[in-house]
Amino acid sequence: MGFLIKASRNLHNSTFNKLITATMQFFNINPSGRILNRFSEDIGIVDEYIPLILYDVITIGLLFVFVVILASMVEFFMFPSSILLAGLFISLRAIYLRTSRNVKRIVAITRSPMYSHIAATLHGLTTIRAFNADKILISEFDYFQDRNSSAHFLFLASSQCFGFWINFFCVCFLSVATFALVIFNESELKW
Repeated sequence: MGFLIKASRNLHNSTFNKLITATMQFFNINPSGRILNRFSEDIGIVDEYIPLILYDVITIGLLFVFVVILASMVEFFMFPSSILLAGLFISLRAIYLRTSRNVKRIVAITRSPMYSHIAATLHGLTTIRAFNADKILISEFDYFQDRNSSAHFLFLASSQCFGFWINFFCVCFLSVATFALVIFNESELKW
């Protein structure tokens, strides 16, 4: 786990150094909300998600290998069907990754205006209070937050859909394998 802490520190330092040495044109083109969003999102992913994902990859990978080996030892016809199931999972994963990447891009795009709105509101707080424009800014922020929440919900829904189909194919495979083993064992017992 020490390499993850080092990776997080290196990513933070590298990103911060690039940001400090950026030209003024970069800050004119990119709003502060987008810069803050990218900076915090990348560091958050390295800190929070990568250790969990690494653990899941190792656990599920080893579990898959040993289940295929054990099933092939019991009945050899399980080996080719396990390979077909793995191929199906890889193709579903490819579809999910394309979709997930695009949806995450939409989430990031809809999050940036929220950060920019907060920064602009804090800079103009005295003017907002002087003109009693707080209700207008609250409704604008609610609009930005609703767009971001709906995009984030789309990401969660697509993840749940991917999980549902993976589980569905696993249940179908296990059902067919169980019935096939029972039928083959009954026919062997009759002889």
